[in-house]
Amino acid sequence: MVQGLQRRAPKTFSSDYQSVGSGGGVKSVLDHTVDFGASDAAMKPEDMAKVDGGVQLFPMTAGSIVLATT
Repeated sequence: MVQGLQRRAPKTFSSDYQSVGSGGGVKSVLDHTVDFGASDAAMKPEDMAKVDGGVQLFPMTAGSIVLATT
């Protein structure tokens, strides 16, 4: 997916994926070191209030628990 974005984006576009965990991603948003991030859990309202310009949440999928029996 990232490669597709890079092909269509202006030459000044760059992307860098780092698996830092949800807590690390929230910290990066709060520190303004990233433009977007993904997390299994939504940001807390008090954390979202700390981000100038606000935060937009896009719920895409939900985690799941699967029970299997034999």
